Amino acid sequence: MLTDHILNNVRQVVGEAVANNRVPAGAFGAIQGASSALRDEGADRAQIRLTEDLSVAMLRLEWGLRKRDEGAIERAREQLQAISDQLSYAFDAGGAAIPLDS
Repeated sequence: MLTDHILNNVRQVVGEAVANNRVPAGAFGAIQGASSALRDEGADRAQIRLTEDLSVAMLRLEWGLRKRDEGAIERAREQLQAISDQLSYAFDAGGAAIPLDS
């Protein structure tokens, strides 16, 4: 399923951002692609919202890095990891949607 591949790319990009304190090249494109793929496949609104929240958290990380604000960077990293964990939970091994409690 295409969505599985896209979501795996998003998880990889988020993992790189969290681990390396940087916004990887192509991060926003990967996240936008995931949002679009989920919409196209008729995913639950809560699942689409998670990818949108990832984009906001990535922007917060970028802002914190530019401002050299360690507190903002740490909050953005924590938010990215939490949203990524929720996104991982939202799909089982086969890529089928699992309802979220959001």
